[in-house]
Amino acid sequence: MTVQSRDGSIHTIADWHLLAQAEGEKNFMKETRLTPEDLAERWKVPTTTLSQWRWNGKGPQFIRLGKHIVYRLQDVELFEEQKLRRDTTRTGYELSPKEETRTERRG
Repeated sequence: MTVQSRDGSIHTIADWHLLAQAEGEKNFMKETRLTPEDLAERWKVPTTTLSQWRWNGKGPQFIRLGKHIVYRLQDVELFEEQKLRRDTTRTGYELSPKEETRTERRG
């Protein structure tokens, strides 16, 4: 059985399936990878900031493909989670052992 695409070309069902699969993988890559421009827009920072972070090892992990840079969405989300703060003096939601001891004494 054959199928005619929008551009008028004729494909077998197997070819059509392969084309759809390739298109789905391409869309999946777009959804799970961010360019520096995408990440800069997400975080409202200049791309030069991301470049400096890559140079200094301060930002999220990235992949260099030749001269192209991409960030995996899972690495970006992990980096964001690691930057969560309860207030300006502590990181994350856990109290340090020293703070737990002080809290127990007050209680």
